[in-house]
Amino acid sequence: MKKELLLGVIGSALIIGLMILIIISYPRPQMKQNNNQPRTKALTISAVAKHNRPEDCWVIIKKEVYEVTDFLSLHPGGKNAIIPYCGKDASQAFATRGDQGPHPNSAREKLKTLKIGQL
Repeated sequence: MKKELLLGVIGSALIIGLMILIIISYPRPQMKQNNNQPRTKALTISAVAKHNRPEDCWVIIKKEVYEVTDFLSLHPGGKNAIIPYCGKDASQAFATRGDQGPHPNSAREKLKTLKIGQL
């Protein structure tokens, strides 16, 4: 009885070991690009300037381009704070919030999700 039990334990351990070896050596698929990371491309000032309406609004902040059309209605300061900068450089306006001081970190984090390119 002890011999059969010992063989059963050894056999089970071998099977578990082989299963682990198979799992470890199995090829893993390539990870997909994180969808939270925006895709970016090189853009020109003239390309950005074409997106100068509330229905199609891109802004430049520190040489990076952001597509803010859908964000306009969500902006805590109101869409009218952004609309004058559609198709333009909004670096100074973003940095100073219209002389009210810098935007909070949460705004900077949100901005990262809207990035579509750089100049």
